[in-house]
Amino acid sequence: ATVLAADGTATVSSCRSDPPQTLAEPQLTAAQASLVSDWVKRFGSFEHEQTDPASADAMTIAIEFNGQGAEEPAENDIAALNALAQEVLNQATR
Repeated sequence: ATVLAADGTATVSSCRSDPPQTLAEPQLTAAQASLVSDWVKRFGSFEHEQTDPASADAMTIAIEFNGQGAEEPAENDIAALNALAQEVLNQATR
C-alpha cells in the first residue's frame, strides 16, 4: 500500500502482514507534493477499484482518496494518481 499525504509525506507498507508492516516513509518531491495538494483541493473523496483480466493471479488496484474539493476525477486523473503512487512505491523499494 502507498499512502500519499498533502503535507508531502508518504508511507509505503506491505499488506502481507496484519497489521500492514511499514517499509518506508519517503518524502515526496516538491512536484509530487504539489500534485497531491492540488488533487486534495480539487477532488472530493472517492474510491476506485480496478482488477486486471487474469484469473488465477489477478491483481487488484484499489484507490481510496480523501479529498476536500467538489470535482469528480476523470479516468485520466485517476490514472495520474495511480501512476504517482506507483512511482513513489518504486522509488521507496529500490
